[in-house]
Amino acid sequence: VISLFSNQIATSIFKDSSLASLIVLTMLVLLPSQTILLCFSGAFQGSQMMKYTTIGDFVFQIARMSIAVILVMVGFGNLGIVAGFAFGSVIAVLYAYLIFVKKNLFNFAISSLNPSSLLQLAKFSGLNYLAIGLPTLGVQMSYLLLGAQSFDSVALFGISSLISGVVGGIIIAVGRAILPTTSEALESGNKLHFDRSVNSAFRLSLMVSGFIYIVLTLSPETVLSLLSKEYVSASDVLRILVLYGVITSMAAFIGSILNGLGKPQQFATMSITSSVIAIVLGIALVPFFGMLGASLSLLIGSIFNIILAAYFIKKEQFVSISLTSILKPIISVSTAIMVGYIALTVVGSITITLLLAFVAYLILIITCKVTTKSELKRLLQTVTRITH
Repeated sequence: VISLFSNQIATSIFKDSSLASLIVLTMLVLLPSQTILLCFSGAFQGSQMMKYTTIGDFVFQIARMSIAVILVMVGFGNLGIVAGFAFGSVIAVLYAYLIFVKKNLFNFAISSLNPSSLLQLAKFSGLNYLAIGLPTLGVQMSYLLLGAQSFDSVALFGISSLISGVVGGIIIAVGRAILPTTSEALESGNKLHFDRSVNSAFRLSLMVSGFIYIVLTLSPETVLSLLSKEYVSASDVLRILVLYGVITSMAAFIGSILNGLGKPQQFATMSITSSVIAIVLGIALVPFFGMLGASLSLLIGSIFNIILAAYFIKKEQFVSISLTSILKPIISVSTAIMVGYIALTVVGSITITLLLAFVAYLILIITCKVTTKSELKRLLQTVTRITH
């Protein structure tokens, strides 16, 4: 629908009819291919094949940059950049599909399914496509809205979004990996074991991502300046996007559990609601506040996402996520950041600030019993097994 009315959208919203081709390319190529790529990534993670996810991301980054540079040099301008993203994504999807077939992860015939099972499979896949595709659309809309102002803001927002994704990526990876465990526990009825596994995974993923969150919150300027001095102006945007990434990944973690419990409609409801809110707010805020408006719209959408996630998971009798598992790492991280800001105000050195914040965080992890030695040992064994 958006593709069909791309010319009207470009003219009425962006006041630039030349953006119609960018909208069509985004809707018909970039968005579907990114959604499929995320589905493959989830399959690899759920099958404990993280290295293929990493390689796929690497293929995408190299392909999109190479194609974009060539097309821009030829003279395609902004269209060349979007085309680079789109066709780079397609190349990454082809790579993921070849690995998927080679590893024979989908090793049963569709024809062997009865009509009822086939209908359930189609419903599950369709709802998950919406649950993954609409958040992707929400982020891509931010790029399109910013592109109507200047490409510089697109580049700054893009690099900030990419960096912030590192924090949430840890929690999302754990959530996707736990999907088969959810289904297995549901079949066996072992609620106690499953509750322990879920709460430990939630708590540990938040704890591990906390180290990166501290750095990106206290000193985003330092991280961005490593790439280019021009990126430093996006420091506040990066802080907001990091928080957005954490909240979104927590909701995605719960969404993976709901999927495993056979409730894809609830996962889809979460994503659709939060994505629509983010898109509407983006259209309203970006023209006035630029990158800050785009990041705030995504953050507000993610807050609605986690609220719905908490509501749906609370209704489930089979699983209960302990509030303590969430609060312990969050309180530890928040306190460490407060220590960091105090140190930054008093001392003024970012090196000493980060050092004190990390020390405070480690002390809090131990005193609040965020984790145990046995859990850390199991986590290390799991990471070693996944990466080999």
